[in-house]
Amino acid sequence: TRKAAQKMLFAATDFKDNENFKYDLVDILRQSIADKGNLLSSQISEAYERKDMERFKILADSFLMAIQCQDKLLATHRDFRVGTWTEQAKSLSANEANEKLYEWNARTLITVWGNKAASEKGGLHDYSNREWNGILGDLYYQRWKLFFENKIREMSGEKVDPIDFFRMEENWTYDTKAYNSRSEGDVLKVGQEVYNTVIGSF
Repeated sequence: TRKAAQKMLFAATDFKDNENFKYDLVDILRQSIADKGNLLSSQISEAYERKDMERFKILADSFLMAIQCQDKLLATHRDFRVGTWTEQAKSLSANEANEKLYEWNARTLITVWGNKAASEKGGLHDYSNREWNGILGDLYYQRWKLFFENKIREMSGEKVDPIDFFRMEENWTYDTKAYNSRSEGDVLKVGQEVYNTVIGSF
């Protein structure tokens, strides 16, 4: 996907007004960042196994930066924003009480899916997860950051308690932060920026 992303960016100025091209550009860059994340994840695991804390920290920081870059990229297109999902859910109701319920359902479907038993014992945790702006920055980033911090403490010899990820995710489903569907930023400019920052270093 890295070469495909590179070629699409090269042709981007010729199609800067084509909405279908913009969607495809965001999507291919999104996938390329995810591929870089998979590579980093493997390298992070290796550093952890070797107890190489300094390398672990460097790689973990790169992984977290990739999430932030992906979140910024996805903000440039409404179809990759969690606000589009939650706004659609709320629009199905004419009264405020049901709007809140529908939004909670929409948030739950892309995170814990149900209660703790369904999520963890039933295998439904992250069953319908999405790489969307908003949930990346506010949930996935925080989740990974806490995970890495715990691993660093563990490598330092500290005793750490298991992380209650379900509680983090459930809290997000009840959060009242408003997400919108408006595109933010120039997809061509941001796309080139994230390519240079994350993808180009493959």
